[in-house]
Amino acid sequence: MNGSEFDSNASLGRVLLIEFFDCKEGTRSLADAAELYSSHHELTVVGVSLDDSLDRTVVFAAGRGAKFPVLFDPKREVAARLDVTAPGTSLAVDRRGILRWIGDVSNPQAVQQAAAALLGESA
Repeated sequence: MNGSEFDSNASLGRVLLIEFFDCKEGTRSLADAAELYSSHHELTVVGVSLDDSLDRTVVFAAGRGAKFPVLFDPKREVAARLDVTAPGTSLAVDRRGILRWIGDVSNPQAVQQAAAALLGESA
């Protein structure tokens, strides 16, 4: 959102959680991801806004405590590369960069369990 580049290869060796959201949906996914991130510092979390307003995305992410990168993807180019068709999708990628889990962020417990499994912890 701040205009800097994000390179997903920088997360190799770490578990990566990607949260796709739309500010209009009012989803809790970013707040849940922020909570998960705060308790698992070895986890890399990235939010991807599919909203059409950068200003709304900035306010939305800040209001949910996102202290991790949030990508602004109004044309859904990042989403298309990852074959994500709708907000509310969560992806978990293992330490080798292999997609291991795709889920619905409306079930935060499933997201937490997937991340914990990839981190080698019990949920």
